[in-house]
Amino acid sequence: MSQKSDGKENNVRKPTIENGADPGLALRVYMLACGLDSTKLANKIGMTRATLSRKLNGYSEFKVNEAKAIADALEMTDEDRLHIFLG
Repeated sequence: MSQKSDGKENNVRKPTIENGADPGLALRVYMLACGLDSTKLANKIGMTRATLSRKLNGYSEFKVNEAKAIADALEMTDEDRLHIFLG
C-alpha cells in the first residue's frame, strides 16, 4: 500500500493490464486508478500536458526516462511497466 500526501494509506487497487491493450488507453486507465488526470501526471513528472497528451494518443513515443518517470509516479509493477511501454 502506498501513502498519500496526507499520510493516509491509498487502498486503490491498480488495474491489470492485458497483452495487446492500447498503450495510451492502458496508461489512462492506470492514471485514473491512481487518481491522476493527464494534467496532474504531467506536472508530477515535469512534462507539459500537451506533450503527455500527444504521447498518450500515439502521436509520439515515450522516451525511456519518461516511461520510467511515469511508471515510478504511478507505482507500477514491473509486469505492468512491460505491458504498457513495451507491449
